[in-house]
Order: sequence, then C-alpha cells, then structure tokens
Amino acid sequence: MDPVAAAKAKARSAARQLVSSHRPSDVLYGRHHWMLVTVPEQPVAGEDVVIYFNKSQSDALRSKSKVFIQFGFNHWELTPEGGSRVEFKPAGVASVDSSDFWMAKLSVPKDSFELNFILSDGQQGFENNSGKDFTFEVAHGVTWDEWVDAAADRALASQARRQEEERQAAAAAEIARVAACEKLERETGFRKAEEARKKMERLQSQATLEFCAGGPGGPIVFKMVPEKPAAGETFVLKYNRQPTSLGAFAVPANEKLTLLYDFNGWESGPGGQSKVQMTRCNSGEGSGGSSGSDGNASAVRSNANNTTNNRNNSNNNQGSNKGDWWEATLVAPHNAVVMDFVVNYYEHYDNNNLKDYHALIGLSKQVSSVEEWQANLATEFEYLERVARIQGDALNAARGEAKEIRKQEARAQVQAVERRKVRHVLFTEPEVLQAGEEVTVYYNPEDTPLNGKSHIYLVGGWNRWTHVRKFGPVKMDPPSGPGSKHFKATVRIPKDAYKMDFVFADVMGGDGTYDNRGGFDYHLPVEGSPIGERSLYVVHVSVEMAPIAKVGGLGDVVTALGRAVKDQGHQVEVILPKYQFFDHSPLLHNAIKYETEFDWGGTRVFVSTATVENLKVWLIEPRNGFFNTQSVYGRYDDEVRFDFFSKAALEFLLKTGRQPDILHCHDWPTAHVAASFWKDYQPYGLYKPRVVFTIHNMDFGIKKIGEAAHNSQRFTTVSPTYAMEVSGNAAVRPHLHKFVGIRNGIDPEIWDPSEGTGDDAVAAAAVQNVTAALPARPLSYLKVAGTFCSPIPASSSPLLTETATGLGGGGGKDSSTQATIPPPPPPPMITTAAKSGGRFMPVPYTAANVEEGKKAARQKLRERLGLTNWGDKFMVGVVSRLTTQKGTHLIKHAAWRALERGGQFVLLGSAPDPRIQAEFDGFANRLRGADAAFQF
Repeated sequence: MDPVAAAKAKARSAARQLVSSHRPSDVLYGRHHWMLVTVPEQPVAGEDVVIYFNKSQSDALRSKSKVFIQFGFNHWELTPEGGSRVEFKPAGVASVDSSDFWMAKLSVPKDSFELNFILSDGQQGFENNSGKDFTFEVAHGVTWDEWVDAAADRALASQARRQEEERQAAAAAEIARVAACEKLERETGFRKAEEARKKMERLQSQATLEFCAGGPGGPIVFKMVPEKPAAGETFVLKYNRQPTSLGAFAVPANEKLTLLYDFNGWESGPGGQSKVQMTRCNSGEGSGGSSGSDGNASAVRSNANNTTNNRNNSNNNQGSNKGDWWEATLVAPHNAVVMDFVVNYYEHYDNNNLKDYHALIGLSKQVSSVEEWQANLATEFEYLERVARIQGDALNAARGEAKEIRKQEARAQVQAVERRKVRHVLFTEPEVLQAGEEVTVYYNPEDTPLNGKSHIYLVGGWNRWTHVRKFGPVKMDPPSGPGSKHFKATVRIPKDAYKMDFVFADVMGGDGTYDNRGGFDYHLPVEGSPIGERSLYVVHVSVEMAPIAKVGGLGDVVTALGRAVKDQGHQVEVILPKYQFFDHSPLLHNAIKYETEFDWGGTRVFVSTATVENLKVWLIEPRNGFFNTQSVYGRYDDEVRFDFFSKAALEFLLKTGRQPDILHCHDWPTAHVAASFWKDYQPYGLYKPRVVFTIHNMDFGIKKIGEAAHNSQRFTTVSPTYAMEVSGNAAVRPHLHKFVGIRNGIDPEIWDPSEGTGDDAVAAAAVQNVTAALPARPLSYLKVAGTFCSPIPASSSPLLTETATGLGGGGGKDSSTQATIPPPPPPPMITTAAKSGGRFMPVPYTAANVEEGKKAARQKLRERLGLTNWGDKFMVGVVSRLTTQKGTHLIKHAAWRALERGGQFVLLGSAPDPRIQAEFDGFANRLRGADAAFQF
C-alpha cells in the first residue's frame, strides 16, 4: 500500500476506535474551564468527531435550554450531504466548578482540511468566537492546494447537478403547460362547437325546403331534388323564374340564368360566392313561362319546422308548380346546413327583395344526430387548436434559437473589435482565453503611465478578484526583436475562471507606478469555465423610456442598455413615473397591473407594473397629481415633481424589501436619487446598492448633475468624446477619477432593418418538421368528413364570426368538392408583419438587398409626406431634438445643401426652446414643398 494511504488508514482506524470507546469523564478531566473539547483532539477526515461544549463558558448560551452547532468545512465551502446543523445533548458528566458540558457528534468528509462552526440556541443567541467562527484543522484529508485545484471539478459537478435539476424542473413545467393547453383546447373546441350548433340552428330556422311566392299555396319559386339533400350529396336546385322579378321580361331560348350561391350564411364573404349557369328544364315542372309577372314575389319564408305544411299546401295547389323552370346540379359540401343563393340575368337580380334565398340542407348521413355532429365538431376544433399551438411553439423556438445565434455572433464580433482597438497596448495569445489553459499577455507601456519603465510586472487574479488563486507579481520579459515594443508574461488560467483581472506595475509590490486602466483594472473574458459571473440586480430610475415615454436619447438609452444588460444574464428593472398619457398608450393597453400602495410624502402612492420591450417596469403614481400630465416635461414644477419621484422610487424599494446591486439614475431629473440614497435610505435598510449616474445632456440641471456625480460610485456619459468635451465642467472636473465615457449604441433587435428575415428558412423548416410529426386527425373526423374545417389555424379562422359561421369551407368556388380527408394544416405563413417591428419596413433588407430596401423605404416616406417621387432623388433625413447641442446650424446647412444638389430633405423633431422652434417654423415655411418636409 502507498505509505501515504497507509498512514491515512491507520489514523482513521485510531480515530474510529477513540470515538467509539472513550469515556467522557476521562476526556474532560482537568478541562472544566475549557469551552470546547474534541475527540479526537484533531478531527480526522473520513471519520466522526465528538465535540464537547461547556455552556458555562459562554455568556451568550449559558442560560439557554437548547444548543445547536451549525457547521461546514473548508472555509464553509463544503456542506455535508446529511445536513449542517446538529443539536447538542447533555454529556452526562458531573459538574466541576459549575461546568456544564454538552456533546454532539459530526461526520468529517474525506475531502476536508478544515472544520468550521458556530453555536447557537436556534434563535437569537450565538457563540461565534467573537465574530471569527470556530476553526479546527482536519488531519489526513486534502490539502488547501488540492481543494483549490479541484474547485473546477466541483464546479463542473455542481453545474451538472444544477442543469439536471433545471432540466427536470423545465420538463415538469412543460408537462404542466401542455396539460393546461390541452385542457384549454378541449374547452375551446367544446365552446366553438356549441356556438357552431347555435348558428346552425339559427340558419336552418330561416331556411326552407322550397319557397312559395305569396305564402303557402302560392307559386313555388324553388325546390330541390331530392327534396332535402344531405351534406356531401349531389342535388338539383330547381328555380321558377315566372313568379319573381326576373319574370317581368322574356329570356330568349339561347340565353341562360346565372346562379350565385354559397353556403352557411354566405360564409365565403364578399366576392367569394360560386357561380353556375342554369338551364331550362327539359321535362318535369311546367315549361315555358309567361312574362308579365307582378314584380318581386311576395316572399313568405317557412322555417324548418313548418316545411312540411308549406310543401303540403303547395302540393294541394296544382297550379303552383307551373311556370318557367330552370335547374342547376350542385354538390352540398360536407359541412353545409344551408344554401344561400340569388339568380342573375345580366344587370337583373332576383334576391328575394334583398333577403336572398336560403335552402335547407340536411346533416351528413355519416352522423346520426345533431349531438353526434356537435361532438365530432368539438373534437375537430380541439385538434385544430392543438395543431396551431404545436406549430406556434415550433416557430417561436426556431426563431428564438436563430436569434440567440445572431446575438452570440454579434457578441463575438464586438469582442474581436475591442481586442483590435487595444492591440497596440495589450493583446494575448491565444486571443480568446480558455479556462485551464495558458495565456501569454503582451503589453506595450508607451501610451500608459509605465512609459519608459525598464521593468514591468504583471499582477492579477480571477473572477473579478474573487478567486482564491492569484498570480504575480510576474516579471514580464522585455521586448525582443526589431521593432518590438511589447513586454510579455505567461500564466495558467484556473479551470473555474470566467474572468482574468490584472494590472501592470514597475515594482513587485508597495509604492510604485501602476497602470490600472484609470482605476478600472484590466478584465478579459475567459471561455469554457463551468461557472459564470454572478447575476446582478440592476434598477434604473428614469423619467424617460422608449417607446412609451421618449423625448430624447435618454429614453432610447434606458431601454437599449437595460435590454443589453439583461441579455448578459442580469436582472434589470426600470422605475418610471406613471404619466397620465400612459392611460391612452396603445403600447400599454391592458398591460398595466396593480402591484402595491403606501403612504409617503403627504400622499398615497400607488405602484403598478408592466413589461416594456421585455423589461419589467414599475410605475409610480402619487395621488397628489404630480404626473397627471400629457407630456414628460414642461410644467413649472418639473424639479419638484422629479425630486419627489426620485425619493418615492427609493421608498418603494425600501418598503418592498428590494436590494438592488446597482441603482442607475439618469440626468438631472433623477440625479436626486444619488444624494437621497446615502442620506435617507442607505442607513435605514436599503444597504446593498451602489450608485451609477449617467449624464445624457449637460445643458440642464448642472447643480443637480454635480451633486449626483459626487454621490455616485461611478458616473458615465454617452461617449468617450463627449466625456472629453465636458470634463472641464465644474460639475464634472472634481470627479474625473470615477468618470468614464461609454459609447451609446442602438438595440439591433429593435432597429435591425432586416427584421430577422434570415431566420425564415430555419423557422419554416422547423415548423415543417413538427407538422410532419403531428398526430393523425381524430377518428371522429371521419364522421364529420371532408372539408368541414378550414386548414388554417383555428385561432385565426373566421369560423366564429358573423360573416363566416364556421360551418362551412367546402362549397366555396369548387362545386365538385368530394369527401376526402385533408392532410394536417400547413405551416403558418411567415410574413414580415409577424415579426417585431416588421410593420414599419415596407421591404426588410440586409446587405444583400440594401438598395431595394432603402428605395422602398424612400418611396413609402415620400408617399406619407407628399414629396415628389420623380427620379428617386437621394434623401437626407434628420431625427433629432432641435437644440444647440445637436448642432441646429448644421441641420439647416444640410437641408440647403441637399436641395441644392437635387436631393430631398426630411426632418422629424421639435425644440424645447420656443425661440429655436420659431426659427425652424420659419425655416420650414421657406423650404417646405415637393422636395422638403418637416414634422414637428
């Protein structure tokens, strides 16, 4: 046996023997003033340890009736599988000098090097070694280095367990979701079938087997052969022209009448009716017909219950069958219950005095009763609902996967660009860092604080400096080779590292010159780690948010930044005032839900919630009327209103127990959040957040901006260039050490002109695959037969509308429809309109069709603004607030130059300053015409 293994086995055997055979009185002899005694004296990995606790030595627990030990191992990183809390029992030894020993037995894991514990009474009393916890070294286990080195393997195992738990939870949730959907689909099928039956009964009550002009006993206008055709059967419709409005003139022998017909209340809609030429009867009902009838027949309609009486009366009147008879052979669709028709001859129509004719069709012979018909119909509706849901799930999943792939590709491109941007100072080999592998860091100090230094040291850590492993100081090799300027050093990345953190220095430690990237340190992402960065809870407090409350770029940034941070795996929420105009916003219709309310600031404050652009939004609505406005800005008391809102937002977080990691406030309207947080909320329970403040516009609220800059841990602005421009401002200058310009971008999902058109083929294929795997149609469909239900998804079917009752679909324009079982519904058509924002683009475009897409956009814009389309001129468009900060003089110059060069100019914007707005009103009056448009 390995000597080390043999020593461990011997020690464990001895510990086991000692624990099982020791006498407490012997162990505690002479230790009556000790607080803690262990058997064995040093716990052994893989064996039990008995802990004796002397309550008389603990001020906190001396008088408590119960004592518990809360324990763990290896700096509390290892939690025992059987639980981490054990209750002490009296040790059963005599008291000496007031000693009061209690005992507990614990199992020590084999992979431990340290036992950690505290003692408590299970409530508020604690004995924790004056805040340092109790620590005992464990013998014959792992070493600290071995424990740290195995961290990645533990993380992988933990990740595998977590993923399996998540998989099982997701599977259970999916089973529950599908069960709920199927229940709803059954209920929907039953409801639709019930409504369809009611409409069938209503339609049939208005229909007849034959129709007599002037009421029972009058001349027959139409009848059918057989007299009550069943759905799915061929029948002959016979029509007597003589007693109708078409009998007022002669129809030559070589002419024909046209039958216009449909089924089930003209379900095909306007223009959807079928046409067939009617021919004169060669025999049977009387031939020939006299003209000169008295106009329209007196249309007496008999319902289904009175049909027999109507037919008997007409049979008793032998003269009523005479006239000018015409006929057409038709097929009643398998879903038909009523046939609707009018008769046409050139510009003349017989439509029964605007009531049309309605002939009664019997149920298919494949069903024995209306109840069976309804049951079969419910089954079919349920099936169609299910198909629509399955196809929709497949479509959404395919688009979601394609969207995620695009995001990952874009993220990789951004990271590659960022690496290229700093390559003259810093780069690595390999470019993409991999956990568990080596990386060589190359550093050029020329443009850094270390310029000219002959010795450079690399000092760093991992996972935002939280990893127990550190590296350095590592002396970097000086540049070698002609033209080389980069120092280099190689380190190995831990297997559980997701981030590399480092700085450079000219000393190994202590005083010296450091390059820490302006106080932000260098951070490089690491791929392949089994663990990821901890998710942060970020709350934005803002008075704008696109698209529901957008005035300028502030609203765009809040939305785009929030979405981008959420995509990184963090929790993001936004707190906004609830403006009165939200009540009429189509984007928030039926989306706002009540959350809570509280008294504060002399009024009642209501809080509601909504989801905007996939971000959770909290809406603050005080009953003092501060936000009963139709605009974001413009009242005389904006500063008072927004200060109130800033504190109300903090009050909401405090009262609801929320503890964000980051509070992000924006511009002067919510600058008050920063100062108020530290003064009124951080000392009283809202302890966790750190404050970030962003300047979007330095033209307003300089004093408030300065206060927020002072009270924030970091404050930013919208680009590095703008940061340089405003760095000399008195509000910014004292805080440059925590000021950084971060370039704003646009949200590619919201503004992408392609609208994900590249996903269509992938999505269509996914839907086709799932459609092919759909279950067979229910057997009950064989009884309903043929074309009863439309193959389009039930959710978009006109089956339950007044113009299309859902009882039809087979007669249509094809009067020869036969009883066949159709295939499953086809995949839903993927259209631009179905995509987010697609309705705004006449032709979505990518680099492949950019010219076509932009041309279509110009054309559409010209149509909306009344501009000339002659020659497809180039167009200059400006969307901006009209302030001096935006360069109003340049906007005017661009307009003049565009028109001088034969182009067109379009402006969308407005000025908060009435003087500037008046200038642009006059400017627009001078230029507005066939090539220039202004929308204020």
